[in-house]
Amino acid sequence: MKNVFRITILLIVVTFISCNKNKQSSKTLQGSTWKFTSLKIDGVSDSSLATLKFKEGNMYNEVISGTWVNHDSSQTDEITFVWQFRNKGKTFEISNQSDGDAALQCSMLSGIYQVTQLKNSNFSITSKSTIGYSNKEVAIELSKQ
Repeated sequence: MKNVFRITILLIVVTFISCNKNKQSSKTLQGSTWKFTSLKIDGVSDSSLATLKFKEGNMYNEVISGTWVNHDSSQTDEITFVWQFRNKGKTFEISNQSDGDAALQCSMLSGIYQVTQLKNSNFSITSKSTIGYSNKEVAIELSKQ
């Protein structure tokens, strides 16, 4: 009986710790704006840098969204995306929620990323499973604005 009690307590603690790391990671992004400082696709730099505005929300009760702003010489477009942390803050998922040509970059870069760094002003992620670049490494570095 003592072993069952100990295992139950351990599972509760592990679950609590896991949820807290996802929540802590989410709070770092919520309500803030982050700009791409680097985008590399299979080691090649891409100059199409975007700005991501992460909205606030309760990660347990709702899907949290954000605004993806493309910057180029002719226009500035805003695209809606949803995002979440999983796996104790080690995994970050982003998913495009908009249609049209303006949403192409957000759609191509949507996928599941591994978090390589998340600090108050720096955020780095990598993936080999994005929608537009399957089996190619996508590396994104962002800084808080």
